[in-house]
Amino acid sequence: MSPTPSTEQDKQQQQQQQTDNGATSLVCLDPKPETLESIFEYLKTEQQLTSIENEIDCEPLLKFKQTCEENQKGRNGNSGFDWVQFEECYQIIFNEYYTNTSEIIEQMNKCDERSKIWMEQYLTLDRDRSIARLDKSEAWISGKNAELDQMAEQFKKSIESIKKESKKF
Repeated sequence: MSPTPSTEQDKQQQQQQQTDNGATSLVCLDPKPETLESIFEYLKTEQQLTSIENEIDCEPLLKFKQTCEENQKGRNGNSGFDWVQFEECYQIIFNEYYTNTSEIIEQMNKCDERSKIWMEQYLTLDRDRSIARLDKSEAWISGKNAELDQMAEQFKKSIESIKKESKKF
């Protein structure tokens, strides 16, 4: 049994010896247990994680976080990770996510239906307007044709009267 390392340098030497001896498993030399804060600190330094403490807007997650913090401080007499509560929290969040996405999909379907109805109404209105424009154009053309027919009739009469008058001479 090896003596426990007393300084940081001793810890590093012991780790180096274990690596040199071909040990493949990582041995934790730190006697302090991990806490939520130490994990966040590690993630912040190693992964550039930003603070999320003020960004949690889900009630089950906030409750779970508070319980974890209380457990870490030993208030509840429970020092372990509460997997049951974590599972419940995860299930609640998943259900909320499913509900929210279902509502969004439902709203998208309603919008799609409204869009189709609006398009059909617009096309019907456009068709009705087109028919009205065509009817008006047809009436105008018919009126002009009637005027031209009258003028042609008058010209024919004028030409016949000119022919009759010219035969007299």
